Amino acid sequence: MGKINIDFRIASDLYFIKVSDFSSWELIEPKPSIIEITLPGDSTPVTKYFDKHKTNIFNSNILGANCLDCENAPLQDGIYIVKVTGSPSTFFKEAKYLKTDALQMEIDKIYIDSFGDAERENISNKLTEIEFWLKSAESHLRFDMERETRMMYEQAEKMVEKLKNCKSCK
Repeated sequence: MGKINIDFRIASDLYFIKVSDFSSWELIEPKPSIIEITLPGDSTPVTKYFDKHKTNIFNSNILGANCLDCENAPLQDGIYIVKVTGSPSTFFKEAKYLKTDALQMEIDKIYIDSFGDAERENISNKLTEIEFWLKSAESHLRFDMERETRMMYEQAEKMVEKLKNCKSCK
């Protein structure tokens, strides 16, 4: 028998958080496992059963992130805390994930709208700086520096809003 090692990868798009299981469950394989997902700005996690060796997919309806009678809504950007726990609960892994899908869509629109713009070089420099802020935020989160991550993400958001809303600012 090998060692129990809970391991997973997180990916997302505008509407979903996907958690792919790469764990070695060994002796606790037949026992149930759960996943806890704490949404940005919340302190209480949403708890669901976790399917081992599969990609578990969560949307706003599953996570209770929209009204009960609403269609599936985009999941908000921000820091998600994901914890997968085996049985017994001494076996777990927790990871933080910076979801940036909505902001990235806004950045994509700026790239498209400004491609033929006479100010393309200036816009390109601003977009490069925005990408720097986002990559810096992701890097800081990997080292568990949440406060800095939020600050850097918010700076990128402000810069995107400025580019979106001010043609003469470009």
